[in-house]
Amino acid sequence: MQQHNINIPTHSPLPSTNGTSRELPSTDMHVDMQEAARAAERARLRQGIMHVRIRHFYCTLEEMFDPSLRGQCFVVGTGTGRPNEPGRVIDASPAAIRLGVSPGMPLRRAHRIAPRTRFLPASYDRYQPFLQKLRERYRTYSRIIESIPIADTFIDLRGCELTFDSPVALAERLCAEIAEMGLTALIGVANGKAIAELAALMSRKDGRQGVLYIPGGREASFVQTLPLSMLLQLRAAGTGIL
Repeated sequence: MQQHNINIPTHSPLPSTNGTSRELPSTDMHVDMQEAARAAERARLRQGIMHVRIRHFYCTLEEMFDPSLRGQCFVVGTGTGRPNEPGRVIDASPAAIRLGVSPGMPLRRAHRIAPRTRFLPASYDRYQPFLQKLRERYRTYSRIIESIPIADTFIDLRGCELTFDSPVALAERLCAEIAEMGLTALIGVANGKAIAELAALMSRKDGRQGVLYIPGGREASFVQTLPLSMLLQLRAAGTGIL
């Protein structure tokens, strides 16, 4: 018995008003549109800037070198670090900050505020291996990075070659990797450097690591909620970004 192969079309043409026929969009076209949408979303996510701020970088390292400092009131200063000589506070332990000492303050003033505080000179040679590890870690996230004083940096996501679904997930991943080094990271993500830095400052929660993402278009409403003292902490402000 002879067999006949009948080809059944996957979709039927639809009649048009002028008597001709038109076809429904093909499955391939639908897939292409979905892929184009995903590509556009990936491109949008890579427009952001990630600001990484290491909390109490110098003091944390000094505690690693000398565990007896943990929980104590101490500061790391420029020069000899002695409060009776010219110099400024580079970093202050949480206990010293609670007494009113803050980074940038003259050492003499810090001593007047907290006379029982222990004053240490910065050990830059011992800090360098940690700084190098941090910078190497940052470069795995983007080929475009801008380091600023201490261990902080701006990471431009346009240079990121990693696959990620959201900036928050990417920042949380970096936070966890920095925590493995014994350091605490505060990370802000936004479309500009100044807003990303403010987001990092506001991400702090009880001294723990934190991530805060400010989507594009919400910058103004975010800044309006901040105290003026927070704006004065911006390092990016000096670059004319604001």
